[in-house]
Amino acid sequence: MIYYEKHFEYRILLEYLQKQDEFTTELKRSQLYSERAVEPKVFLPFYNAPYTLPRKVEIERRKRLYLSLDVETLLQERGIITSELMPKYIPADKVVTLNLPNQDPAPFAP
Repeated sequence: MIYYEKHFEYRILLEYLQKQDEFTTELKRSQLYSERAVEPKVFLPFYNAPYTLPRKVEIERRKRLYLSLDVETLLQERGIITSELMPKYIPADKVVTLNLPNQDPAPFAP
Protein backbone atom coordinates (compact mmCIF):
# COMPACT_ATOMS: atom_id res chain seq x y z
CA MET A 1 0.00 0.00 0.00
CA ILE A 2 2.83 2.40 0.82
CA TYR A 3 4.53 1.69 -2.52
CA TYR A 4 1.29 2.49 -4.36
CA GLU A 5 0.88 5.80 -2.51
CA LYS A 6 4.46 6.87 -3.27
CA HIS A 7 4.07 5.81 -6.90
CA PHE A 8 0.82 7.80 -7.12
CA GLU A 9 2.48 10.92 -5.65
CA TYR A 10 5.38 10.51 -8.11
CA ARG A 11 2.96 10.29 -11.05
CA ILE A 12 1.18 13.46 -9.94
CA LEU A 13 4.51 15.29 -9.64
CA LEU A 14 5.64 14.00 -13.05
CA GLU A 15 2.39 15.11 -14.72
CA TYR A 16 2.75 18.56 -13.17
CA LEU A 17 6.31 18.94 -14.46
CA GLN A 18 5.40 17.75 -17.95
CA LYS A 19 2.68 20.40 -18.21
CA GLN A 20 5.33 23.09 -17.86
CA ASP A 21 7.34 24.36 -20.85
CA GLU A 22 10.41 22.25 -20.10
CA PHE A 23 10.86 19.02 -18.21
CA THR A 24 13.87 19.08 -15.87
CA THR A 25 15.76 16.35 -14.07
CA GLU A 26 17.30 18.88 -11.72
CA LEU A 27 16.64 17.94 -8.12
CA LYS A 28 14.44 20.37 -6.24
CA ARG A 29 13.31 20.42 -2.64
CA SER A 30 9.92 18.79 -2.34
CA GLN A 31 7.39 18.04 0.33
CA LEU A 32 7.40 14.38 -0.74
CA TYR A 33 10.54 13.70 1.29
CA SER A 34 10.76 13.85 5.06
CA GLU A 35 13.54 15.62 6.93
CA ARG A 36 14.85 12.28 8.24
CA ALA A 37 15.47 11.12 4.68
CA VAL A 38 18.17 13.74 4.20
CA GLU A 39 19.95 13.29 7.53
CA PRO A 40 23.59 12.21 7.32
CA LYS A 41 24.06 8.46 7.51
CA VAL A 42 26.02 7.57 10.66
CA PHE A 43 27.15 4.06 11.47
CA LEU A 44 27.29 4.32 15.23
CA PRO A 45 25.38 2.28 17.80
CA PHE A 46 22.21 3.76 19.25
CA TYR A 47 23.40 2.82 22.72
CA ASN A 48 27.01 3.72 23.43
CA ALA A 49 29.49 3.18 26.22
CA PRO A 50 30.25 5.98 28.67
CA TYR A 51 32.77 8.60 27.51
CA THR A 52 32.19 7.84 23.84
CA LEU A 53 30.67 10.13 21.25
CA PRO A 54 26.86 9.93 21.22
CA ARG A 55 25.18 9.19 17.90
CA LYS A 56 23.06 12.38 17.90
CA VAL A 57 26.14 14.56 18.43
CA GLU A 58 27.88 12.96 15.45
CA ILE A 59 24.77 13.43 13.29
CA GLU A 60 24.60 17.11 14.25
CA ARG A 61 28.32 17.61 13.52
CA ARG A 62 27.96 16.07 10.07
CA LYS A 63 24.87 18.18 9.33
CA ARG A 64 26.81 21.33 10.12
CA LEU A 65 29.78 20.14 8.05
CA TYR A 66 27.61 19.30 5.03
CA LEU A 67 25.72 22.61 5.31
CA SER A 68 29.03 24.48 5.25
CA LEU A 69 30.02 22.85 1.93
CA ASP A 70 28.95 24.25 -1.44
CA VAL A 71 28.19 21.54 -3.99
CA GLU A 72 28.73 23.79 -7.00
CA THR A 73 32.21 24.77 -5.75
CA LEU A 74 33.15 21.15 -5.04
CA LEU A 75 32.10 20.11 -8.55
CA GLN A 76 34.07 22.96 -10.13
CA GLU A 77 37.19 22.07 -8.11
CA ARG A 78 37.04 18.53 -9.46
CA GLY A 79 36.22 19.62 -13.02
CA ILE A 80 32.83 17.89 -13.13
CA ILE A 81 30.25 19.34 -15.51
CA THR A 82 26.85 18.00 -14.55
CA SER A 83 25.22 18.84 -17.87
CA GLU A 84 27.59 16.37 -19.55
CA LEU A 85 26.63 13.60 -17.13
CA MET A 86 22.92 13.92 -17.84
CA PRO A 87 21.09 16.78 -19.51
CA LYS A 88 19.06 18.81 -17.04
CA TYR A 89 16.64 20.47 -19.44
CA ILE A 90 14.80 18.47 -22.07
CA PRO A 91 12.27 20.19 -24.35
CA ALA A 92 8.70 19.11 -23.65
CA ASP A 93 8.13 17.95 -27.24
CA LYS A 94 11.17 15.61 -27.26
CA VAL A 95 10.45 12.11 -25.98
CA VAL A 96 13.47 10.25 -24.63
CA THR A 97 13.14 6.49 -24.34
CA LEU A 98 16.00 4.54 -22.86
CA ASN A 99 17.06 0.90 -23.22
CA LEU A 100 15.14 0.03 -26.36
CA PRO A 101 16.38 -3.01 -28.31
CA ASN A 102 18.88 -2.30 -31.10
CA GLN A 103 19.41 1.31 -30.04
CA ASP A 104 22.02 3.25 -28.14
CA PRO A 105 21.33 2.71 -24.41
CA ALA A 106 22.47 6.27 -23.62
CA PRO A 107 21.35 8.63 -26.41
CA PHE A 108 22.83 11.73 -24.80
CA ALA A 109 25.90 13.50 -26.16
CA PRO A 110 29.22 12.41 -24.55
